[in-house]
Amino acid sequence: MKVFVAHLTAECNEHISHVVNLDDFHLLYGEDCINAMHIKDIFDDKKIELIPSIYASVHPNGMIQKETFDFIAKEILNVLKKCVHEIDGIYLQFHGASGVKNLYCVSGEHYLLNEIRKITGKYMPIAMIMDPHGNLTKELADKTNI
Repeated sequence: MKVFVAHLTAECNEHISHVVNLDDFHLLYGEDCINAMHIKDIFDDKKIELIPSIYASVHPNGMIQKETFDFIAKEILNVLKKCVHEIDGIYLQFHGASGVKNLYCVSGEHYLLNEIRKITGKYMPIAMIMDPHGNLTKELADKTNI
């Protein structure tokens, strides 16, 4: 069994003047991504292989620059496109309170879930964890299974 994983932590506040760019993010790939997510032992115990995309984390800050978010989203979605036919599920660690300047829906999490479902279809199991004060909507919840 194989599970695709991704991490995006960004708690954004539109009243902070700083616009978050790529240099503000802590980015990790491969085994470093998995290790930073602190999930390896859980999946290893069940003999589940993890396919990592990116670990992208920034401390609470202002809104994310659109080009920066596009880079992170592209990393997640390109890896997913390459492995979609070999995975059995998806595990996402998202904060749930990102804000992206000039993104039609503002929320990076909502955008990513929409794009992920376009790639996987409606039957791929998706588990997503979010911070308790993330921007949870029915639309977002309807695109996940757990």
